[in-house]
Amino acid sequence: MTTGPGDEGDELVDLLGDLVGSRIRFQGMPCLVADVILSPAMLILKPVDGQPEIQADAYGTPHRRGPRLIEVPVFSEDGITVNPELQLLRPDTS
Repeated sequence: MTTGPGDEGDELVDLLGDLVGSRIRFQGMPCLVADVILSPAMLILKPVDGQPEIQADAYGTPHRRGPRLIEVPVFSEDGITVNPELQLLRPDTS
């Protein structure tokens, strides 16, 4: 699928925003759609069974334990085509 930033790209990001709170499968792993970031366009996933991991503060120092988050870019590096990983998302029916 070819689209890109602009009107069509904005529509795609808006449609993805409707998925926030939904359970999906990403690379075979059940995840919750936690957020959609607009710039750069990115889907934020939280693994359902994920163990907390150590998160760093703004200086890179280990700071606290928090949920693992997966960032999936909406567009490929060319900024025009949809990221192939995004096309592999499936509803979680378990």
